Amino acid sequence: MGYLKLSLYQETAPSMYKVTNPEQYKLYKEVLTFDGGMSFTSADELIVKKKDGTTFRSSLQHYESDFLTETYLGHFPNGLPFRFLFASSSNPMAQLNPMVSFAGMDKDGWAVHYQVHL
Repeated sequence: MGYLKLSLYQETAPSMYKVTNPEQYKLYKEVLTFDGGMSFTSADELIVKKKDGTTFRSSLQHYESDFLTETYLGHFPNGLPFRFLFASSSNPMAQLNPMVSFAGMDKDGWAVHYQVHL
């Protein structure tokens, strides 16, 4: 599969996150710069060519799976981890409305969801 365009669908971050967790807030803001970029994902790598001409690259490791999602673990250049999620092949939404999500490691932290298109 080739590169897919990322279009911002939804973003969430706890209120006051900029103050309460500035390090994670910076990561959240970094992922927001992926909007309009082109992404490529394999079983062990994620590449995002951003609109500003820079490239974000991370190795990926399988983290967990369930009936609805596949989750991989990636790392920002500063070494902090993030979750990269997408619909599993058994999830009907994988074909109907393909999306990917980036999220912090805390379940109540930040998340950014993108629709993907050819």
